[in-house]
Amino acid sequence: MERPGLPSFSGVSYWKTEEPGWEADWAEELARLKLAVSQLSVPDTVRLWRELYDDVDSPRNGSRELDWYTRALLEASMNDATEYEGHPYWVEMMRHGVCDLLTTMASHDDLCHEDSEAWLGNILQAAASVFLACKYCETNERVPDFVQALWPGVLQMSLTLWDNLYAHRESLLRPLNEDDGDPTKPDIPRRKVAMTLAIFAPVAHSTRFPAASEGRNALRLMVYLWFNKSHQDETWDTESKPLDHLINLPSSILDASFEHTEDAYEDFITNDILGVYGPIPFLKRLANMLKHPGLVDDTLQNTLWGLKRFAVHPRCISHLHETGMLLAMRQAYDRQLQHNSQNPSEDTESKCINECRLSLQTLMIYREVMRSRPPAEAAVPLLHKPLDVIQMIARAIVTAHRALLLSDQIAREGDTELQYLWTIIRTYRRFAEALNMRTGKNTSRQALKQSFEENWYWALAEAREMAQCISSEDHLSTHRSIIDAWKVLGETVGLNEDEKKAAYEQEKLRRTADICGWRGCAHHTEVARGIQLQVCKGCKQAWYCGRECQRLDWKEGGHRVKCRRLKQ
Repeated sequence: MERPGLPSFSGVSYWKTEEPGWEADWAEELARLKLAVSQLSVPDTVRLWRELYDDVDSPRNGSRELDWYTRALLEASMNDATEYEGHPYWVEMMRHGVCDLLTTMASHDDLCHEDSEAWLGNILQAAASVFLACKYCETNERVPDFVQALWPGVLQMSLTLWDNLYAHRESLLRPLNEDDGDPTKPDIPRRKVAMTLAIFAPVAHSTRFPAASEGRNALRLMVYLWFNKSHQDETWDTESKPLDHLINLPSSILDASFEHTEDAYEDFITNDILGVYGPIPFLKRLANMLKHPGLVDDTLQNTLWGLKRFAVHPRCISHLHETGMLLAMRQAYDRQLQHNSQNPSEDTESKCINECRLSLQTLMIYREVMRSRPPAEAAVPLLHKPLDVIQMIARAIVTAHRALLLSDQIAREGDTELQYLWTIIRTYRRFAEALNMRTGKNTSRQALKQSFEENWYWALAEAREMAQCISSEDHLSTHRSIIDAWKVLGETVGLNEDEKKAAYEQEKLRRTADICGWRGCAHHTEVARGIQLQVCKGCKQAWYCGRECQRLDWKEGGHRVKCRRLKQ
């Protein structure tokens, strides 16, 4: 049947053959068809796509014309900047019925058949283009008046696609060989699904996606693919980590949903996560994810924030230690500290904020563990190394004060951050009092006392020193509350401030002349042997490897404030 506007197709096979020169012929044919499709009007583009699809019984059978046309269309419109009449190409595609067409395509029973994997990849790419167009409409003031009328079509397409994929979810776990150079070969299906879900999540709100009711299969699909991430995905998932990120998406979608309630959260976690996968396997998967070496900075912070609701769930909290979750959280925190020290030239303010919030998120979960069990039971994982919660609190006190001085954002919201910290410290007082009543041979009491011996006074001294630069009376009031609570906590286990101060000052004088004052230097934590350190001529108390370390500490390390105060 003749179709007006349809590009002519040569005899080049869309699927790989053994004929010499096939790859070059294939690339040449695609380039020619891309040009032809890009010259079609949008109404004709959608019409021809629908007609070609209607001619096939099943996407796994397909047709040479449909395969070539679809690939050319997607390649021609791949660039987000592609416009049609002043706005993104896919906004106009939506206007002319592409969502209805994609709904029909997404509903086919053979969509997830192993012979349809390339076709599934095409549908997912087209759906992703629609979602990106939706995102454009959400964030751009120059949006056509007709856009609001398009949301129901996007919603129906989304519901149909996620329902069909979840119904055939086991087929998404099929392993595939990696790309062997065949341009028609698809990625592993679950990878493309994961990436499309990640693109969909930010625009779920604009379409009024019913995440808590008939749209729940989208959330279930996210958890299913995340839970079943395989070893085959590890190298692919190193940088963008779309499979690992999937576990953060359900909460963000429910947060933005017009159906959002605490009951919806609880029902989803209880029935669709813990009821399906079980608390222990689920927590082990979470712990394994937290060990990913690439999980740092904002990604790590957002991940910890998202998993708090799971970690403190009544069915999970008693299993955090045995599943390795408590240790994985501490290791993630330590990895962030190491990352910061190895990248001293990066944005100091952002690093400090990240470290501050990461420590608070971890400590809030640890606090819930402590509150959920008798002190003697909670002490075993929390007080002993490598968790050493007292050391974490000490670091958090100093980091929170440093962030307050460095960051305008924290300065505006600082009371919230510091109040969290005050709450955490106050909670551990009861904990310390209970353990202090144990015999001196009790290992948990010994661990508590040892950690306070090592971490109590230095945190007290540094926080007080930085507090002298705090100008806000509200922040000063909160600071005093934190210092008082931390001071009382140390005294609860028998520490004496005067004794600790004398020992601290003596050690500080001894170490200052041996180590570089710039915290980003390799000699900040170990003695600089064979290097003649230079003293700061202003305060005569800070020592540096050279001018570069001194310059960095002045600019980014806060010495400018300390040095001026010391000279006054």
